[in-house]
Amino acid sequence: MLQSVTLQGFKSFADRTRLEFGPGVSAVIGPNGSGKSNVVEAIRWATHQARARDLRAGRGTELIFHGSGGKAPLGLAEVQLELVTPAGDRVNLARRVYRDGTGEQDLNGRGVRVRDVQGALRGTGLGPGGLAVIGQGEVSGVVQAEGKTLLGYVQEAAGLSRAVTARQETEARLREADTHLDSLRLVLNEREAALERLARAAQDARTHRDLSGRVLTLEDALRRDRQLTLAREVFAARSEASELEARSAALAAGVQAAAAAVDAARDAAQEARARRDAYAGALDTLRA
Repeated sequence: MLQSVTLQGFKSFADRTRLEFGPGVSAVIGPNGSGKSNVVEAIRWATHQARARDLRAGRGTELIFHGSGGKAPLGLAEVQLELVTPAGDRVNLARRVYRDGTGEQDLNGRGVRVRDVQGALRGTGLGPGGLAVIGQGEVSGVVQAEGKTLLGYVQEAAGLSRAVTARQETEARLREADTHLDSLRLVLNEREAALERLARAAQDARTHRDLSGRVLTLEDALRRDRQLTLAREVFAARSEASELEARSAALAAGVQAAAAAVDAARDAAQEARARRDAYAGALDTLRA
């Protein structure tokens, strides 16, 4: 149930104007041009039931008061609605448009989106497809509406549109979830195939690591064996060299002793030759 409408800067409402609606029937009366239709258009604009061109305006900024009767133009147009839902919840809705073309809307003092406003108004008659506001020439369109559209009108009038919309949104989310689930299954299959490939690659890497470790171990053992063999060969060569050096020293001593014996024999031979020559001269003397 609509409680009040507050207008400021919307079309012909230059001053802040508040209209309160009590129980029963309320009527807005006045002469032509007094702005009676602007009240209905403000409700339709604030609840997103009509766009600017549906409200005899080319764009949103044309809804702002442009100045008249000695009053200066305003910088914004604002419409505030206060209503109570069939469930007893109070809804405070405000919509504004500024001279630069920007706009904003509040729901219970909090900035919201259009779909949030429409969701809060479902079942009140002011939501999408509601018939709380019917303009001239629209009655025949409602009566002659096709089945699907007429069903939406009945659901909104019966207060079922919120539940129907929630069900439709839930079904849409479920369909979207199924689509995402199918995509995730494809991704999962790809990941599982990649995981198998990586598992095989990891096993090959582990096998390569083990074999490489064995190769390194064998190469290290072979290198150590070669070092031991070379050490034994070096030790044997050194021992043999020591023995050969000892034999060489002994042979050198023998050579020196032999040389001394040769020198002594040569001296003895010279002395023997000298004695022989002396003996020969004496013998010659005796013979003579």
